[in-house]
Amino acid sequence: MQAQGQAGGYLPTGRTVFKYTSDLDRNNAPASPTDGGGSYGTFKYTIYDPPAGHPVYNKPLPDSTWVNNSYVSFWSDLLHRPAGVDYGDQITKDYGNPATAVVHMFHSGLWGGWQYQVAGQSVGDKSLQFSHGGYQEARGSGITTNHFFVENVLEELDVPGEWFYDPVASLLYVYPNTTDGAVGKEVVAPLLSAVVRVEGAADIEFSGFTVTETRATYLDQYEVPSGGDWSVHRGASFEIVDSHHVVVSNMTFEQIGGNGVLLSNNVSEASVVACEFVQVGDSAVVSVGSSEGFIGVQRTYPRNNIIHANHMHEIGVYGKQTSCYFQALGEGTQLTDNLCYNGPRAGINWNDGFAGGSTVSGNLAFNMVRETGDHGPYNSWDRQPYLTVSGVVDGFSAADKYGYANASILKAHDVITKNFFINGYNGVWTIDHDDGSQYFNDTGNFMVFGGCKNYLGNHKSCDHNVIIHPGIASRATGNRRCQTDDNKVFQNQYHDNNHCVTVDGQFYTMDITNCTAAAIDPHVYQTFNNTLYSNGSAFSNGPCATLAQWQAAGQDRESKVLPLPSNLDIIAMGKSVLGFTD
Repeated sequence: MQAQGQAGGYLPTGRTVFKYTSDLDRNNAPASPTDGGGSYGTFKYTIYDPPAGHPVYNKPLPDSTWVNNSYVSFWSDLLHRPAGVDYGDQITKDYGNPATAVVHMFHSGLWGGWQYQVAGQSVGDKSLQFSHGGYQEARGSGITTNHFFVENVLEELDVPGEWFYDPVASLLYVYPNTTDGAVGKEVVAPLLSAVVRVEGAADIEFSGFTVTETRATYLDQYEVPSGGDWSVHRGASFEIVDSHHVVVSNMTFEQIGGNGVLLSNNVSEASVVACEFVQVGDSAVVSVGSSEGFIGVQRTYPRNNIIHANHMHEIGVYGKQTSCYFQALGEGTQLTDNLCYNGPRAGINWNDGFAGGSTVSGNLAFNMVRETGDHGPYNSWDRQPYLTVSGVVDGFSAADKYGYANASILKAHDVITKNFFINGYNGVWTIDHDDGSQYFNDTGNFMVFGGCKNYLGNHKSCDHNVIIHPGIASRATGNRRCQTDDNKVFQNQYHDNNHCVTVDGQFYTMDITNCTAAAIDPHVYQTFNNTLYSNGSAFSNGPCATLAQWQAAGQDRESKVLPLPSNLDIIAMGKSVLGFTD
């Protein structure tokens, strides 16, 4: 039941335009006007705030513990969940036993989906009442009108290929998808959600077999592991827990009821290589650690693992807040050379910054965000800083850090490089750094139909990328351009050495009201040495009507605007930035 020009100048003679930037910090901004070079602003979403003077957050740490469950949001508010659904004229049948039914639905924000077990039906009110559920995503949102469907109720068994299970009578009803009415030779009923579990082991390899037809887990326990919008089921068809150097290679995960592979807690130097994930209920691969509130110094998180050369597609069959790869509380991941497409939400999702030190490289992601809103091929959050053993010197004393002298409140840089990201459907950006994301280098990527986003957080660089036609309504939502900066306070955010193509000459999405150096803070907006392309070499950015005005305000020094390149020239730019040769 379904409710509702010419090429010019992109390879200047004698210059190497596209290169991997080794200057990870890129901290050459003017000195901060705040005391001690500290924060330009305080990020409001934190529960546990770090010491005063942190580059992003600017409050002392309170002595409290993390409320980690699926009933309280990251802001410690009770999540707003509906008690039922008004179906109006979209359901015309009276259900004899509505308690067997499950409702799949989206909340109004379209950031994810919920599943609910039904408790009853009110025919007069034309509504279904819920028993439990709604914990399959962590943000919550009020309900107005959105899509839903009902399954596993006898009266809706009306289409060939459908089935219904009656748990009271222990009967399975099947509507055969045949011409003679015969059921067929085999009916498979999944009983296990996990086929393989490796725990407390080392130096084991699994290769060359298929895992398929596992039980759906969307009504099992979910948890909120960190400060992003997502909750996750800490389980999968293949589970690796507290283990070292476990290799999963050349395997097929097909028709999986929940997650494909789980890396949980102290998993190190594991590899998931050359596997195919298809028709996966939730995410293909999930990596989830644990912490004691904001303290992440114990080795209870995945680190230095490799996810390489996998084919991930048709994911999120049930869960709509799911990805090809999801990470919460992890460090040093190498996510490389994977193919990711056809999913409901972001292709790759970082739920937090934690210790950082990860590399996302050589991946091709497209056809994502097909059923939800916001995001794009890559998304990150960093609402909560952690004390970790990231190895980054933070300048704070042990007393400032609850006695953890060797811990750091700063994460190491994450690097996103040499990826081919194609935005589409309901995605807004190809690389979405949301809500405090910090210490990222987005370098040398080929980005189509979407650009880079910075929303709060320091030390992010979008550089040496090729960005093609961001903001086209038929390919992305929100009209966001090559670089979005949704803030005015957080420092050291770079957009430089990029090649960006738009038809109308709008290259930036920034909250700027006056085109003057005094109004455009050089601590925040750092644009320079970009090559921009538009019809007739046009340029505009809010009140700055020309490139000359924008440069007079202190931005895009040594940048230029050229006529639109041809399609062949765009392909050449993409091949160059990705390092392809003929």
